[in-house]
Amino acid sequence: MCYLIFHAQFDFVIQPDGGVKAGDVFLVPKPDNFPRIDNKVNVPVGKWKDGLFGCIDIGFCHLSNVFGCLCPEILLGQVMQRMRLSWVGGLVDNSIAVNTFWITVMLLVCYTIFDYALYTYLYYDLNQAPEYAITVQYIKYFGGFCFGIWFLLAKARARRNIRETYRIPEEQCVGCEDVVLSALCSCCTVTQMARHTGEYEKYPGTMGRTGLPLNAPILIV
Repeated sequence: MCYLIFHAQFDFVIQPDGGVKAGDVFLVPKPDNFPRIDNKVNVPVGKWKDGLFGCIDIGFCHLSNVFGCLCPEILLGQVMQRMRLSWVGGLVDNSIAVNTFWITVMLLVCYTIFDYALYTYLYYDLNQAPEYAITVQYIKYFGGFCFGIWFLLAKARARRNIRETYRIPEEQCVGCEDVVLSALCSCCTVTQMARHTGEYEKYPGTMGRTGLPLNAPILIV
């Protein structure tokens, strides 16, 4: 189990298995009496802010829903940026600057160029060099497989970290809910994480690093 550490002092925390040493960063659940801090997001503890299909509550045309349907990788990058997670969904040390959003954008851009370049080759040069067609197709499929695995892993780990941060229990497929929902309901899973970690009821979605305007409160992590 993972634990989450906050920028605050508590009477005690549960020590992870194997112990800790000076400089370690680990996770502890957010306590019920955690104080409300100005300019911080008031995220519910113990449950999701809304359901998996709660996108209708903020409107179908909300920018987070548009990204979630057309480019969920970008929306996931914004969520991981808010949560200080790495490009594979892991916790980032507080002393390290987080550039997860831009890393995610670069991964998406590189994969798009890679995929389109091979598609173009297959479309225009298939008749001229048929002996290379099968090899190029395998390379194209392998690249798509690797990109899909990364996206699934990042989604599942980010969702797990959000659940453990705010002590949200698994309700379906206990033990593998994060992976199952990330695989079978990708868009809904990413948009739910975005709504839970951003106050879209008060602030509009943006195309920036966190998906929120500069005057919006920041997440407590």
